[in-house]
Amino acid sequence: MDNELYLNDTKHCKAPDSLVISNYPNRKPLIELVTFHSPVVLNPDDKTIHALGLSPSKFLPYGYSQPNQEPQFPTIDKSPKRFYLNGHDLIIAIKDWGRVAIVPPVLSESYDSRWTIGSACIALRLINTNIIDPRVLYTFLNSEIGRALVFENARRDLSGNISISKLKEIVIPIPSLDEQQAIIDKFDTIVTHEHTISAIRNEQLLLAKSFWRLPI
Repeated sequence: MDNELYLNDTKHCKAPDSLVISNYPNRKPLIELVTFHSPVVLNPDDKTIHALGLSPSKFLPYGYSQPNQEPQFPTIDKSPKRFYLNGHDLIIAIKDWGRVAIVPPVLSESYDSRWTIGSACIALRLINTNIIDPRVLYTFLNSEIGRALVFENARRDLSGNISISKLKEIVIPIPSLDEQQAIIDKFDTIVTHEHTISAIRNEQLLLAKSFWRLPI
């Protein structure tokens, strides 16, 4: 699917197409496909542990999202294991109409470059990527049908806030392995094009600044 058309199509939600979803006999509730992780509470006064925060304002319309570059400082929580994002984790904005993001496959291993999420998000981590690839799940949840499915079935109230308990019950269609590979190939192609366009844009900005000293 053409990237521009895809981005335009996913700007607005429409009613879930039950006929399309019913074409996939293999369907599972989201709770059987992923584990849900709440964010670490962030406290700027605790500077013992550095992390980069990924918030809904940094969600891209499509492709891998990047965190804010200013380090944030999670506090020590009561859980036995602190949660940080891993590559290919999915993030859903619970206070922003169910917008979804996907984390790049490789994150920096630097201690100061760990990623976490803000309080308005919930992280999803695939239990078994042999059942459904995270890029496939992201593509579905980010599609107009997927967004509408979340909106219609997991919306808590008219404000657009998402109920996590209802979100867990949403039934996800699981394509065949061949269909999943086709989706992955298309996703990777679009991401490659986006990187190329971004690199060209940055190069053009540097060239412009070398000729004109006015702010661009």
